[in-house]
Amino acid sequence: MKYDYLKQVLKVLGLAIVLLLLIGLIPDIKFEYKQFNLLSDLLKTESDTIEVDSLQNIADLTTIDEETQPVSTTDEIPATDTPAEEPVEEGGVVSIEDFSPDKQLLKPFFAALKNEVNKRTVRIGVIGDSFIEGDILTAELRKQLQTMYGGAGVGYIPIISPTEECRKRIKQTTVGWTGQSMVYYKKADWSKFTLAGFYYRPSEDATVELRIKTEERAKQISFYFINEKNTKVSVQINDGAYVDYTPQSSKALQSLTWENENLTSIKVKVSKVDGFTGIGFYLNDATGVYVDNFSVRGSSGSVMVTLNKELSEQLSEKVPYDLLVIQYGLNVMSAEQTTYGGYKRLMVGTINHLKECYPGVPLLVISVGDRGSKGASGITTHPGIPPLITAQRQFSKDTGIAFWNTFEAMGGENSMVEFVKHTPPLAGKDYTHINFLGGNRIGEQLFKSLMKEQKQYTAK
Repeated sequence: MKYDYLKQVLKVLGLAIVLLLLIGLIPDIKFEYKQFNLLSDLLKTESDTIEVDSLQNIADLTTIDEETQPVSTTDEIPATDTPAEEPVEEGGVVSIEDFSPDKQLLKPFFAALKNEVNKRTVRIGVIGDSFIEGDILTAELRKQLQTMYGGAGVGYIPIISPTEECRKRIKQTTVGWTGQSMVYYKKADWSKFTLAGFYYRPSEDATVELRIKTEERAKQISFYFINEKNTKVSVQINDGAYVDYTPQSSKALQSLTWENENLTSIKVKVSKVDGFTGIGFYLNDATGVYVDNFSVRGSSGSVMVTLNKELSEQLSEKVPYDLLVIQYGLNVMSAEQTTYGGYKRLMVGTINHLKECYPGVPLLVISVGDRGSKGASGITTHPGIPPLITAQRQFSKDTGIAFWNTFEAMGGENSMVEFVKHTPPLAGKDYTHINFLGGNRIGEQLFKSLMKEQKQYTAK
């Protein structure tokens, strides 16, 4: 007689389920479940926004390879020992805390807004993790600044967008390109990384096409790359005829720029691709304010200590920055951790390295926002949030830069729960990532804080 394997498997499965149910009835045994949605990257909420996956436990690999990563020798201080030195909220607007010696850190940035914005581009670079991915938060900050000071276009556009649906006003189609992230450093060529945290390698005849909707029309677009051999770059503007370019062979950063009063699309094709590295596009006018979004999934921020200084200097000559905003934190939180001295020390080294790469450019840290954690009383603020924010404030103070409390801007304790429950929702059901509506709220709050700080500088 043939043995019935299926019947036996079903019996074992049934016994296992019964056993688990019986264990769950024992009062002294507790299980903590992590909320997730396997389809969160594909499904949209009722507000037509996108939830992205929670990556809070992925840390930069550089945090465990300290021998090769220069970090500060500052003594570690428990993250709960140093409170804020001034109110973080005043008049309904979260204050920016300036830890520079003369409390004038942002003066060059505000001077550029006042005196230079009609003569050149004034540019903000925002580096961060998946919390700002797809232009979340930065889109609203850019909109507010461009409404007040002028400017058109989204600024930096990667060759491959990890969340193409998020950026509603740029339709991007990429074929034949492979991206390399800073987070997965063992396969990386560190000489090719810029603030974006990615570089891109093409296969033969790889293409990237950008179609720009009316709201983001700009008159100028630039393509940045490194061409070490003999790659040919063919470019089609507004569906016209292809024009071929043969950039010089060099290990230095190069760019091609096109100007068009009615720029609606660009398609770039590369051939003879050996030795070619794509960096990305910049879409803007010749004047106005621009906010560039540089998000890297899974990054804790400490990996930026490996940023190539020479390449950063080359990029600064072509795309100078007036302010760098640093947003990280999701990927270092732990419910068991009450201090973050090790992370603080790594970030001190990272910030000092950014200062070397971008000398004279003001740096502003914006803290981790709220994040929900499921416990006995339901979903509340993750216990790792308060000590992590204290550590972020500390390394801002230790390096003499500025700090802004995103957690307070969201509404403080349990604000992520309110974001999720809001109608329409302001965050995804992972209780970790904001959506575009939530990003608009926080971006507007950051804009108000900058404008409040600007008034204070004017009054001095």
